[in-house]
Amino acid sequence: MKTLKYYFEYCASSPFWVGVDFEFISYENLEIDIFLKKEIKELQDEFQSTYNREDGRESGFSDIIQQGIWAQRAINSAEILQKELKGKYEVIYKRDYWEYCVQQMNEYLDKE
Repeated sequence: MKTLKYYFEYCASSPFWVGVDFEFISYENLEIDIFLKKEIKELQDEFQSTYNREDGRESGFSDIIQQGIWAQRAINSAEILQKELKGKYEVIYKRDYWEYCVQQMNEYLDKE
């Protein structure tokens, strides 16, 4: 079974990498639900919008709540991907990091 990495990277045309060499693959080429494709495209566009072309080190979400919401959506879409692609791909993603972002948001909100 092939491995499908579901990672968002700046300036990448797709959040999917496949195969031993992890080459990019378009989500349009995956046999997944149309609404899941739409969600992934929105996540990709939102992530790319946080890129600072002037200074890449300054890239990232500017708001902890925005980042937490985005991360929860990314986790949800990854879990659906795992179910839809079961038997075709082993889907791996940044679950620990995305969960950390959600936790940070929740801790921030609990302090208010």
